[in-house]
Amino acid sequence: MLAERVAQGEPPCSSNTKSYCNARLRLPISLVKRLVRETGRLLHLKSEEDWKWKGRSVMLVDGTTVSMPDTPENQKMYPQPESQKEGVGFPIARLVAIISLSCGVVLDVAIGAYKGKETGEHALLRQILGSISAGDIILGDRYYCSYFLIVMLQQLGADAVFRIHARRKSDFRRGKRLGKKDHTVIWEKPKQRPNWMAEIVYCQMPDTLTIREIKSNGKIITTTLLDPKEVTRKELGELYTKRWFIEVDFRFIKTVL
Repeated sequence: MLAERVAQGEPPCSSNTKSYCNARLRLPISLVKRLVRETGRLLHLKSEEDWKWKGRSVMLVDGTTVSMPDTPENQKMYPQPESQKEGVGFPIARLVAIISLSCGVVLDVAIGAYKGKETGEHALLRQILGSISAGDIILGDRYYCSYFLIVMLQQLGADAVFRIHARRKSDFRRGKRLGKKDHTVIWEKPKQRPNWMAEIVYCQMPDTLTIREIKSNGKIITTTLLDPKEVTRKELGELYTKRWFIEVDFRFIKTVL
């Protein structure tokens, strides 16, 4: 703006952004959150049909962390990791986002402290599950391959595509064979109820879950898309490679925006 005014022979205006910054700070956080969700929803709904996967919307989920200035207010709300010595570390916040694979827009985000009760990625994701719609496909890494999370997604009418959790072992000699390195297996409900889950909710969870497992590019991928005629093993493998886009999206958000 300064260069344009000077080029037109007009007196330069002030470059001080104090007024703008002060006005921005007066915006309620609730308004900013609502605008993020609303603009994200509208942009996602305007995505071209060709950008969808087999006619369905794919939602990327993952978590990341951000650091911030070392102020008493930030330290109180978002304490630094214990591995950092007091006085030489920075407050860290953890965030989990749901991002549209079609257009890369953030549909919803949950932010919490880096440590403490109910601050993990699963806990944050549960806060924003309402942004997932029936028919969506949720694509995430192995951290999200949880019995209870998959059940909750199914209750919303959504499907899941996750890499198998490191604690689970896959044996393609078992279950119902669908093809080469492709089968369905039965997962049993964990006998121990998570602390965050109410007893009545745990009792309402199904005792078993039918899961499809495929092997692609050396990775075991789990999914609730069970029909090999509708979704082939190759298609699932290609879809999982697109999970990496959320890492690129986070990079753009954190370094460009």
